[in-house]
Amino acid sequence: MINLNLLPPEEKEALVFEKLRRQILFLGRAVFFLLLIFIVLAFSLYFHLAIILGAQTELIKATKSSQEIQRLEKNEEDVRVINSGISKIYDIQNKFVLWSEVLTDLMNSIPQGVYFQSFSGQGSQITISGFAPTREGFLNFEESLKKNKRFYDVYSPVSNLIKKTDIDFSISFKFNPSPSDN
Repeated sequence: MINLNLLPPEEKEALVFEKLRRQILFLGRAVFFLLLIFIVLAFSLYFHLAIILGAQTELIKATKSSQEIQRLEKNEEDVRVINSGISKIYDIQNKFVLWSEVLTDLMNSIPQGVYFQSFSGQGSQITISGFAPTREGFLNFEESLKKNKRFYDVYSPVSNLIKKTDIDFSISFKFNPSPSDN
């Protein structure tokens, strides 16, 4: 089939321009319609969420004002205070030292003839000054402290070993307060 266009060029341009104008107008109307639908949906969602938020706010206010909720909140605060007190008691109990057991272990470590002149302790550190009739007696005492699982970091200055007899000694060590490690 043959198409002949016998219109003058001005009319041809006017037809092309009219066709382009109609296409732009159609696209403009479609975009406007879609934008209008989007705006309507956005506003309806906004109003829906505003209504739900208002209802939830009122529900929270009503719930917080009820006597039962206030009583439960007071009970929760009381439980927190009691738990804090119990934690403090546990901390104190963990720091508690059974000195009778520490001293019993220390006394069992003393060989015959060795005695103490002074005894001092601070925290888990003990310092003892004493007398040993012989160097061997002092060395036995030092060795028995080192072998005892409760005592550690035993320190004895070299001056304790200078004399062979009649030794005035000073020794320091740390102890583990836990009797389960004994």
